[in-house]
Amino acid sequence: SGGAEFTAQFGTQMAYPAYTDLKACFESIDVRRAEKEGVEFARKALRVVEPPPHDIRDSWRLYLGMRELLAKEKANAITIDCLGGFRRGDLPAYPCVAFTMLNDLGMYGVCESDLPSTMTQLLVTSYSGKPGFVSDPTFDTSRNEVIHAHCVSATKMKGINGPSYPYILRNHLETNEGAVVQVMMPSNETITVARFTGPKRLLISTAEVTGPVMDSDRGCRSQIRTRVSDAEKWLQNFTAGLHRVIFYGDHVRDVERM
Repeated sequence: SGGAEFTAQFGTQMAYPAYTDLKACFESIDVRRAEKEGVEFARKALRVVEPPPHDIRDSWRLYLGMRELLAKEKANAITIDCLGGFRRGDLPAYPCVAFTMLNDLGMYGVCESDLPSTMTQLLVTSYSGKPGFVSDPTFDTSRNEVIHAHCVSATKMKGINGPSYPYILRNHLETNEGAVVQVMMPSNETITVARFTGPKRLLISTAEVTGPVMDSDRGCRSQIRTRVSDAEKWLQNFTAGLHRVIFYGDHVRDVERM
């Protein structure tokens, strides 16, 4: 929803291919190629915890299929109704690995069919070169902190031309299925937290990353703790849906100018 309004404001063009289009692209990818490249991707991980080889292979095959679909549509961003797609049997694999890889490339893979978060990434990543991390914020008022957690993170959070940070391959926490990338994001850094609430209003603030959350059995796989000026105030005034998008660096003045 809201696609026409964002197009009117920014000129962003959108298309709505069917799940069958994505599945056809998935099936067009050679299984042996997906298996070989998936093994190489897994070899670069610190470790592989839950996902069996076939889940890693299928996730990589879906990534290659998404690249095919994006090329056909002449697009650089994709967002999918992920969990709904699984319940309906529309998705052949979890898209989390594909989103990680797309974001590392400076393209856009965004969770849960979230158009405002997609537009937020398009705005900030396009000029900063910093991938966005769509998160579910959780408030720890006892420590004046906000924990940002999700099962999709780029590995190159400090810049698409920068280093990949270490990652572990896990399964999707809420469903215990598929393959996702748990990224060890850097600490002691300023981040910007933002999200469009509509095409003419954007929420934005900053925080300081105090460290990753490594072994939590709650929330999603990639998690960071951040110190904010007033966690209690933010919690009491929280609006505009669950998701927020974080970017490494302070981008507030640049966004205000835009």
